[in-house]
This record gives sequence, C-alpha cells and structure tokens, in this order.
Amino acid sequence: MIESVKAALTWPGMTESIRSWVRNCKTCARSKDRKAKYGKIPAKTVEVRPWAEIAVDTLGPLGTKHHWRALTIIDTSTRLLEIANMDDGTSAEAARIVDQVWFNRYPRPERCIYDQGPEFRKEFRELLQKRSHRSINNKLRTESISTKEEWENLLSSVMFVMRAQHHTMTGLAASQAAFGQDMLFDVPVEVDWKQQQQRKQRQIQKAVQRENQGRLEHEYCPEDLVMISRSDPQAPNLQQIYEGPFPVVSVRSDSVLVIDKGAYQERIHMRRIKPYKSSTMGEDVMIS
Repeated sequence: MIESVKAALTWPGMTESIRSWVRNCKTCARSKDRKAKYGKIPAKTVEVRPWAEIAVDTLGPLGTKHHWRALTIIDTSTRLLEIANMDDGTSAEAARIVDQVWFNRYPRPERCIYDQGPEFRKEFRELLQKRSHRSINNKLRTESISTKEEWENLLSSVMFVMRAQHHTMTGLAASQAAFGQDMLFDVPVEVDWKQQQQRKQRQIQKAVQRENQGRLEHEYCPEDLVMISRSDPQAPNLQQIYEGPFPVVSVRSDSVLVIDKGAYQERIHMRRIKPYKSSTMGEDVMIS
C-alpha cells in the first residue's frame, strides 16, 4: 500500500501515518483474516463426577430436502449420550427436550454447557466442543432418510452405538462408566474415578499445549476493543469475517471474555476473538 501512495504523494512520517490508518480501519479489521490467534488457552479443570455436568448442542440441519435436526445431551464425565429429534429448532423446544429427556431421567446436573446458537440463548449458559458430533455425523451420512420415523429410528441406533463403543479419553464405553455394566455382555465394570481424572487431565494438558503452539502471546484486559469471529457456517462467502469492535467488560480465568454489545453483554471464548488493533494489522504496509 505504501508503494502505491508513494507513486503520487509524500509527506513527513508517511509510512507511520498509513500504518496507523490501516490499524484503525474498521472495515479492514472486519474483513481481513490474518490467521493469527491471540492469547494462550489455559488448561481447564476436569469434571469427573458422574452426572455433575452436561453438554447440550444441536445437530443439523441435515439433508437437502427435509433438513433433519436433533438435540444431543452428553454427560461430560461418563460420556453417556441422549439424542432426540427436533421439529422446529426453537429455544422452547430445546428446553422441553432437555427437561423430558435428561432432567426427568437422570440426577440433576450442577452445570449445563452449550453451543452459543440461537436455540439456547434464553435457557442455557456456557460452551460445547463438537468432537462427538463429528462421530455422529459420520454415522448419519451412511444412511438415506426420507421419513421422520426413519430419522428417529436412526437416531436411536446411533445413540446405542455411541453408548456401547469404547471412548479413547475415558478408556471405557459410556455405558460402563455410567452404569457399571457393559451394553452387550453381562460383565460388571468398576471405575476408578481418581484414575479417570488423572487420565483426562493429562490428555487435556497435551491438547492445550499443542493448540497454544500456534497462538501468540496476548493478554486481554477490560476496556480493550476486540473483534468477534462470526460463527454462522452458512453465512455468504463475501460477508465480513468479524463483527465489532466491542469493548471488553471483564476477562474470566477460563478464557471467556465478557463483551459489551451495547444492548446486552455476551460471554465469548477467546478462540472467537482477536484484538481490534493487533500486531498484524497494517503488516501489508511495506516500509522501504
């Protein structure tokens, strides 16, 4: 950019003026994806108590004609899974399914984490990773579904498979961890939960270290201005990548920032955030 301007104009401090202008350009900040990731992610404390924490998320829409949807609920300790069909995908339907499918069947959890989609903005709090959904999607893609009955039957079959199969993090099937019993054979299973906690903590620590190798050192502070990555995967290709800038209200120890969006405040994980005036803004200004 500096070379283009130098071809016709010059003034004292021109390079720094152009760099400052680029760094303060809101359109540039919203549209350019520098791929740099800011802030180190801390390793979270593992919850190993069965039934203490559940994760809720939506699956779909899947299919080109019927747009099938489902709600998944997972106990984060045992990995026990429930899947239920969704008809309209509203927050009211999501709350009803969680109440009927989980709260009325299992011990009440202390905490519910969820994906920040519209289905849960009113009823739930927090965040969910989608590792289980990748496994579910792979299984669902192998079937051709044309009716609601076929869809619900498939969800039931997938749920059984997810409960019966061995989980690499726990070293157990979900049914073994939750019920102390194998789903296929009459074999009792004893679970050492202290060992489970140590096993999970080591795996999470390795994953966090691997992720942080690709992240830059940066400390977010209250009153910082940040940009938020748009999370809609179906957004048009030419839509701006980020929205903002927004001021930071507070920074939590679990890498979640409280962002002031004017009419309301929103809690957003550091992975979706970048500084408004970052060290990479203006890096295409070539200094000669």
